[in-house]
Amino acid sequence: MLAVSRHECESTLALGMMIAALLPLGLWLASMAMGVVVCASCVVNGALMPSARLRIPGVRPVPWSVVALHLCSVVIGAMAYAVFLLIEPVAKSSIVRWYESVGLVSAIVVVACVVCQLVAMYLHARNAMKGEMDRTLRRRT
Repeated sequence: MLAVSRHECESTLALGMMIAALLPLGLWLASMAMGVVVCASCVVNGALMPSARLRIPGVRPVPWSVVALHLCSVVIGAMAYAVFLLIEPVAKSSIVRWYESVGLVSAIVVVACVVCQLVAMYLHARNAMKGEMDRTLRRRT
């Protein structure tokens, strides 16, 4: 039979609580990373830079994988706040105070990131539409 001491149980519980306390931060960072990937993909593939305007006829529509990544970014960004509400009753007061102090700023950053993603996907789709019109008109003439 495996004997586990009280000290081992307490240290394992403390490690679990530390990981749980960092989970909202990890989810928020993952959401921001996904948002950066969505924006970068749209900038590169959507000919959004002024130097890439000549590539507009070759721009294809926004891939569904980018749209799905955008949705995951939104859901995971919101999930970070839900996870915080779940761990708040059992987390240390210093961790709760820190999350509460950065809560408003982090929410503003999440909303700004989502808006940037939507703008980048819109501009990419607009350039893809122009490129499709150019390709169609070239075939008819």
